[in-house]
Amino acid sequence: MLPERFQEPPDWWWHLSQTQRNLIRYGSISLSLLVLALSILGIVYTIDHNNSNSSSNSRNSNKLSSSDSSSLPAAGRAGYQPQHMSADSSPLCSWDNLYLPTSIQPSHYKLQVKTNMQEPYLVEGGVQITVQAAEATPCVVLHSNGIDVKSVKLLIPSEGLDKEDQQTVEVPGRILSVSDKHQQLILRFDDAVPASPMRLVLALTFSYALKEGLDGFYRSSFVDASNQTKVMASTQFESIAARKAFPCFDEPAFKATFEIKITAPPPPIVVLSNMPLSHTHGGRRLHEGESHNTDEKHNKVTSPDPPSGQSDNLITYHFEQSPPISTYLVAWVVGELAHVEMACPLTLPAPDTPWSTHHGHHDDHDNDNDDDDHSEVDSGERGRSVPVKVWGTTDRASQFGHAKEAACHALQTMEKLLQVPYSLPKLDLVAIPNFAAGAMENWGLLTYRETALLVDDTVDDIKQRYGIATTVAHETAHQWFGDLVTLHDWTELWLNEGFATYFEVVVADAFRPKWGYFNNFLESTTSTGLEADGVTTSHPLTISRPT
Repeated sequence: MLPERFQEPPDWWWHLSQTQRNLIRYGSISLSLLVLALSILGIVYTIDHNNSNSSSNSRNSNKLSSSDSSSLPAAGRAGYQPQHMSADSSPLCSWDNLYLPTSIQPSHYKLQVKTNMQEPYLVEGGVQITVQAAEATPCVVLHSNGIDVKSVKLLIPSEGLDKEDQQTVEVPGRILSVSDKHQQLILRFDDAVPASPMRLVLALTFSYALKEGLDGFYRSSFVDASNQTKVMASTQFESIAARKAFPCFDEPAFKATFEIKITAPPPPIVVLSNMPLSHTHGGRRLHEGESHNTDEKHNKVTSPDPPSGQSDNLITYHFEQSPPISTYLVAWVVGELAHVEMACPLTLPAPDTPWSTHHGHHDDHDNDNDDDDHSEVDSGERGRSVPVKVWGTTDRASQFGHAKEAACHALQTMEKLLQVPYSLPKLDLVAIPNFAAGAMENWGLLTYRETALLVDDTVDDIKQRYGIATTVAHETAHQWFGDLVTLHDWTELWLNEGFATYFEVVVADAFRPKWGYFNNFLESTTSTGLEADGVTTSHPLTISRPT
């Protein structure tokens, strides 16, 4: 109830006329109604505005969610969704071209090769190739030559955006057809290979015989100092022989990183590849420096004996991951080898790459005394050094010194000339008993015919040393021209060889200035080039791509 003073109008109310009192009464009522109406309108507007914002936020959230998920792999959005496609729906299933299709691109290889280096010389292996497909396809085309492919499957990440949450779906596959003409396999999968951006893995197992030969992964034999016949296995992949060692995308343009594992007998067998050894497992673990080592001062070869009762045990050698590399530059060597080494000091800082390693040590090194006027290996204080090793059969241990000095000096000269650092953390040079080419520029693992790398350190054979310095310089130049920067196709081979042929003279002349390399350049290089260009069968430097 209202207080008593509010129950009756105030005194002044009664002094107003009836008309005035009615105006006040009706005006108050009208004002109250107006305030009430405005309040109701305000409430309605607020409710409507809030609903509008909520709807807009919901729409924006949906748009954002859609946009975000469209940038994620399909597996992360809703898991792998199998898609069946007929062979007729993709041109890859009936591929008949010398060159591989570019719609599937490899980015990484995990390669394992196993050999016991004994009769019947069987090679067993497996490869997992990470690929991306530009469009969905039930078929994949890749190279293979003389390999028995045992199994084929496709590994697809299925669930979760984080690696910890991802599962793998295995899609069975089979060989649809083999082209001996193009040395290609067409693989057919039960479900389609999904399109990018999903990264997929082609997983194949295979085997073949380790045959005597001169390309692919082949074996050769030699007679050592004790008149015993030894077996050695090595690779030669340029230009189209990587496909003889493992199924791959065997064209220069298909660069990819490599993780290589070689399973082979224990020491005294030595295993080398493009990259430094990371670790070993199985058999007896290989310790640092355990191989055929040659004392640089006395050229004395020491060979660790295999552990008693474990001579048949195999060791798996794991090598560090490589930079992106063409398949023709991949390499490995297995055999009883001796070596000399030096820490080669380089001026430029190590490249900032996942595969580079900073080596902060310096070793004393021997200098050849074959000539009073030659450029010494730069031994000043530098930011890094790279191990340079020369390898060969144990009976050739006294013939490594000249190549070692030439290789280090070539690395130093190329860095000074180009101002681009050598990309890898080591450089190995290996003399192969059976080798067709003069040498091969495998990145980080140069292979040579023995006569192109070795000369007796005690014999003053200037002609042989002259040629070795040239060949070593040529292959070292390829570490930049061909390996770091690679031709897109073999029709541009002149780019590789033209630069290497020029720089071999520049680098060798810097190594031995008095040997007159540029005096012989006109006769040895220019004249032969003009002669080849003068015949009716000559062709442009850039040739047409075959079909």
